[in-house]
Amino acid sequence: MSVIKEVRRFLLLASIFLGRSSQAQDFFPLHVGDHWQYEVYFQGTFRGYYDVRILGDSTMPNGKKYYNTTEPWRWVRVNDSLSSYIYDFFNKDNDTTTTELLLDKFGALVGDWWYSYGFERDSSRMENFYNSTVFGELTSVKVISRYAPIGLWITTRDYSRKHGLIYYLVEGGASYYLVGANIGGIVYGTITSIESPTFVARDNIHVNDPYPNPFNSTVTITFETPSPANVAIRIFDILGRSIRKLSDETREAGYHITRWDLLDDTGIPCPSGVYFIQISSSEGVVSKRILAIR
Repeated sequence: MSVIKEVRRFLLLASIFLGRSSQAQDFFPLHVGDHWQYEVYFQGTFRGYYDVRILGDSTMPNGKKYYNTTEPWRWVRVNDSLSSYIYDFFNKDNDTTTTELLLDKFGALVGDWWYSYGFERDSSRMENFYNSTVFGELTSVKVISRYAPIGLWITTRDYSRKHGLIYYLVEGGASYYLVGANIGGIVYGTITSIESPTFVARDNIHVNDPYPNPFNSTVTITFETPSPANVAIRIFDILGRSIRKLSDETREAGYHITRWDLLDDTGIPCPSGVYFIQISSSEGVVSKRILAIR
């Protein structure tokens, strides 16, 4: 029994040391120009690359500096309490006294839970700490799981000191492996040249990347409207045929969520393949490519 107690004591002290002896930016680096590239796999098959970039920074009305990323949450910062936050443009938490939303707590101990925000309010948990060799360097890694509401999905993220997110798993979906990065001017691994993504100006409707993608049952579509507008959301197959109208209605200014369950307008399941989500309004048309794999 004494040996078990000592092991538990050691693990607790180790988690405290690893959790408190670093800065959040060690695990969530933020510099303008940073670039991460991931290989995407679905059920063991390579599906392409996914790139994340830091486009710029800005001081928001709350006096804090945030970094503009290509991730769906867009504007993010880290603080001295070992946490990352996103700027809350659209009052997603329905609390007018706050201006930002908690994303991750890198100072948490193994087993700690907290509410976090990505697309919606999720429950997050610090799962584990471990050491690993990343790009030839021995470094510490923190594992955080995120549990979406009503059981929609579970994701696991491995954050490496110095390198940021190195592995991302969507349960039952895709896996993302970091293969190259440029962080603070230091290059790690290899970044493959691919077609640059198209970004929508912030004064127009902004459509985030569908999630998860690839998917096998339900895909989540999120977008932001700067002002009230009629928004139509349709799904097209690779031949350009409209197979599902998800909505066609007036949306208030703010953040919106829609999901497609891989059924056509008649309720018949659609086969695996490439589809396009088209979101149109008076401000323009945005299309997103998605891959369904049953």
